[in-house]
Amino acid sequence: QTRFCCINPSPATRAITPSPNMPVGKSFQRPVAGDKKRSHKDLQSTPPAVGHWQVNFTAADVLRAVSSLYDDQLRPSRWILRKRLAERVEATCTWPKDHGSEELRLLCQSMEDLVVLVQEGGDWCVLLVNRAPDFIDIFDAKDPYPEEMWNAAHAYFLSLGRNGIGSLPRGRYASAQVLTTRCLPFLTGFTLGQVCHIVQLAVAHRRLLGYTNNHVVAFEHSACGAKFHHMQQQQQQQQQQQ
Repeated sequence: QTRFCCINPSPATRAITPSPNMPVGKSFQRPVAGDKKRSHKDLQSTPPAVGHWQVNFTAADVLRAVSSLYDDQLRPSRWILRKRLAERVEATCTWPKDHGSEELRLLCQSMEDLVVLVQEGGDWCVLLVNRAPDFIDIFDAKDPYPEEMWNAAHAYFLSLGRNGIGSLPRGRYASAQVLTTRCLPFLTGFTLGQVCHIVQLAVAHRRLLGYTNNHVVAFEHSACGAKFHHMQQQQQQQQQQQ
């Protein structure tokens, strides 16, 4: 199978679209105007410099990644497909924002099992041709989860450390992944997409989670929670004075 290599070019070069003849594990770059000292062959044979990143994946890797997102009830949007690919294939470091997205989109468009849909704002997602979607809208304000689950979740969130110990990483997807790995009884039977939705509701609607020092913690321990508590105290003082 053809292996595609997405790279982060140095300032003197820019990435080219991968081709079937590119060997695995190489950085492929072409010179920009004014770079005549190094030949195209030399550029191809040069290993990545410090600070470069590299993600190697095949069309089969992409198909498996999309299928796994269907299993998780997560829409395979550009950003989450990139995350899933980086999780499932060899990646030397974090995939930089937006870099390699166009190459990935072109690869998806060339695959018979996938359909690429361009969404409002220019973003895109990928759908499987032979599988009906059953995605969770993680931004849906409707709360279909039982109160018993929320009560157990609130008790657990309160146990999360204030200084990063036991806290969750910033971001719905990252937080949901950590929660699912902790085998929490109140999340038994929920897909990753549902847990992402639960995290979103807990932050945006239930006031059970909040942010502090780039971590997700109980709302009571968060920066917003401290402001909310201070505001409540001020209101109580004003009412007492009246």
